Amino acid sequence: MRRSILQRWPDLLRTRPEGQLYSRVRRLVACARACSTAEILSGRLEFRCVAVENLVLAKGERRYDLAFAVRVGVLDGRYPAEGHVALARLRKALVKGGILLLDGGDPLKQVTLGAADVASQVGLIQALGVMRAKLVQLGEFESMSKVQARTLADALLAAEPNAVETCVRFVCAETVGLWHGRGRAMMCRRLKHVQLDQDQKKRLMDCIFRRLSTGRFSEQFRDQLRLALHLDVRGVFAAAKHALDSGKPHVQRYANWVLSHKELDNDVQPGAAGMRRK
Repeated sequence: MRRSILQRWPDLLRTRPEGQLYSRVRRLVACARACSTAEILSGRLEFRCVAVENLVLAKGERRYDLAFAVRVGVLDGRYPAEGHVALARLRKALVKGGILLLDGGDPLKQVTLGAADVASQVGLIQALGVMRAKLVQLGEFESMSKVQARTLADALLAAEPNAVETCVRFVCAETVGLWHGRGRAMMCRRLKHVQLDQDQKKRLMDCIFRRLSTGRFSEQFRDQLRLALHLDVRGVFAAAKHALDSGKPHVQRYANWVLSHKELDNDVQPGAAGMRRK
């Protein structure tokens, strides 16, 4: 008979005290064991309680035939950074040809964990993570009104706590509400004058580059491009050069506008620190 891996849900650990979670899981396992005494004594059933990303077979413990995961954050895209570790652990814990069943379909999605399958699944987990992040952003900002967007932009001037991070998330969110495009433009103009950490810079650059390459941007997009020129001038020049190959006229038009600043940069002489790009 196939054995199954009883996994705890690692995402719960992020919302509940560790001791409380551990106590709860132990009670659940104890209850399951008490109801399965005959199966355990016959050797047909075993229980193992461990975080999947920490799973290591004990000495003498046989490999498993089947693993299933229901609402396990490291396997459904919520925590992609730990996903590749979890898949590698499962691959070592399963017999050759062992099966992993994931929720998200009807019936459950079946994954065979060969080396190529692990790499493919890691890519899927990362993609799911990006999709979930976008959905969170939509839920956070989609209903934001013009007044609320303006107030958020003004919070940058007042140096209010958390205003910078919230504005970065708003700029990267793909919302289409009233005044959202103008709100992003205003925030981008003001974000040039505040201190951003490396993660915030990367998120902004990735978002702006993606919009330029796909042509999916709204009004006053040049203010986003000006922010990109401020943060990573070489990177935005490279992205614009690549965008010239697009078959979309509006993308090519904006790419040429970006590249026109390259000539301006070449004309700036040493000591002209007071010059500002328009």
